[in-house]
Amino acid sequence: QPRHSKRQPEWHQRDQDELVVNQPESATLDESQKPAYADQDSGSNKRKTRGIQQENAKDTVVLSKEISEDSKLAADKAMEAMGANILTELKEVQTNLKKQITDQSGLITKEMSEFRKEMGKRLDDIVADLKDVKNRVEEAEQRITEVEEFNMDVKDVLSHTLQLQEDLQTRLTDLEARSRRNNIRIHGVTKGEEGDNLQKFIENFIKTELSLTDTTLGIQRCHRPLGPKPPSGSNPRSIVIHFLEYTMKELVLRSAWGKKVIQLKEKRVFFDQDFPSDILAKRKAYNPIRKILKEKGLRFQTMYPSRLRVFYQNGPVIYNSAQDVSDDMRKRNMFEAAGKPTEDASQPKPGAFSWEGASGIQRWTRETRVKHIQEKLRAFKHNDNTL
Repeated sequence: QPRHSKRQPEWHQRDQDELVVNQPESATLDESQKPAYADQDSGSNKRKTRGIQQENAKDTVVLSKEISEDSKLAADKAMEAMGANILTELKEVQTNLKKQITDQSGLITKEMSEFRKEMGKRLDDIVADLKDVKNRVEEAEQRITEVEEFNMDVKDVLSHTLQLQEDLQTRLTDLEARSRRNNIRIHGVTKGEEGDNLQKFIENFIKTELSLTDTTLGIQRCHRPLGPKPPSGSNPRSIVIHFLEYTMKELVLRSAWGKKVIQLKEKRVFFDQDFPSDILAKRKAYNPIRKILKEKGLRFQTMYPSRLRVFYQNGPVIYNSAQDVSDDMRKRNMFEAAGKPTEDASQPKPGAFSWEGASGIQRWTRETRVKHIQEKLRAFKHNDNTL
């Protein structure tokens, strides 16, 4: 803003000059040199001076008003100039922003277009993969369906085969037992006691020990069963004797059972039926049961082929397996004093083998392996029925 407050107007300076020029010479004289009339002139001069000062005060007020108006105008002009500059700068900023937005929008549009293309390609690949997976799943479902149908057929065939095998095994065991009806087994004869002629030794032994000297025994053949040589200290292999007639076999067997104690060189010898291996294993499973029954003082009878009859106080009961006897005796609380019976030896156990050969390889017996397979098939059939 212009500094008007320090500048005096020209008319004011001109009045001051005229005042000095028109001043009389007596005014410059000393007080001692002033004449008498100087007092009158000094009074008039004071009045003039007072009038001039009043006029100067008025002029100062007018001047200050003019100065304030000029400063307002200058301030308005400065504000207008500043507003114009701000508008110009805002227009430039707006122009720059529009340009940047245009550039950025173009870049974004380009990137979005590329992104859409890439995503479209990937989606096409995903759709292709899904179609491939769908085809594979359909093919797998078809194969699974075929396998399930085949599995059902196989289960039916296996179930039928299992039933047929059980029937055939039962018939085979019965035929084997019938072929051994005329046989007996003698246990406890040490190897070498028979000498060179086993049949003659057996005839003489039976007639002597059973008091059948005048009886024709009709022994067709006799031999020890085939098998691995027993270890030292164990029981010797039994002797199988085949009679020509069943009646003679029964006579010899009942005579031996009637005598109860038969010895050969102070060693006890036992006479028994010649059963197939399946029946023999089932009958041996009753051994711990028979021991408990003897301790309890109960009478029992082992029936053909592998059943046990127990005579309780309330009447006899016939059991078809050792497991049935164990369950019933457990219900009757008969194991408290005598102890529990051992497991059924006729049942196959995982990891249980019959014997160990010379090579150290343990092998299943034929009967144990067959029963193990049968149990697996029964479990397989049971699982199929529960589906």
